[in-house]
Amino acid sequence: LALSGRGEPGATVEVRDANGTVIGTGVVGANGTFLIDLAPAAQPGELLSLVQTDPSGNASVATEYDVPLTTAPDSPSNLAIDADGTTLTGTAPAGTRVEVHDANGTLIGSVVAGPDGSFTVTLDPAQANGELLDVVAIDDSGVSSLPAQITAPDITAPAAPTELVINADGSVVTGRAEPGSTVRVLAADGTTVLGSVVVGATGSFSITLDPPQVDGEVLQVTATDAAGNASTASNLTAPDI
Repeated sequence: LALSGRGEPGATVEVRDANGTVIGTGVVGANGTFLIDLAPAAQPGELLSLVQTDPSGNASVATEYDVPLTTAPDSPSNLAIDADGTTLTGTAPAGTRVEVHDANGTLIGSVVAGPDGSFTVTLDPAQANGELLDVVAIDDSGVSSLPAQITAPDITAPAAPTELVINADGSVVTGRAEPGSTVRVLAADGTTVLGSVVVGATGSFSITLDPPQVDGEVLQVTATDAAGNASTASNLTAPDI
């Protein structure tokens, strides 16, 4: 038996049974979800207690969870998203309500699986930036399956780099761009790469130019995400010394 839910990314979730015995632990993923195997398995009707503790050791108040008396339906399977991120298809137990939630837990699509178990869900808004989605099947009793996950296509270009500054001797460019994207500084010819860097989690970057640009050149700065989508270029004028 496994237990899924949402929490603070990076926190450790501890599950205890009615006797206070720890029967499972897990770490909340970057998208805010967790999936914990319970051993021994919790019994129908059993009252569990969950506490999450952040990396600094701060613990939440306990959340109680009643194990459903009925068996949870199977998770949706055979999931696929179309190229523009507007429609998700798959299979689930016939007659169950299929819900799709985005990385923030927001419901973005719902439909009832057909007699053959197939379903098609329209996603609103469309998911086209590499988002991780949760898909569950819920039966007539309101019991939810464990989530099945699928990653949306990434066809969305990052925003152009901003807050660009070049230092007085034309050797270093700083600014901000999408975390994880690769920022490149191009020479005035628009093709020669003077420097590049992968943007860290804070979104700020610093690039050393080789060679320095000191003659008032108009440089182009772009950001390209992991899927190869490139932003429009931001212009930056080098100092003229």
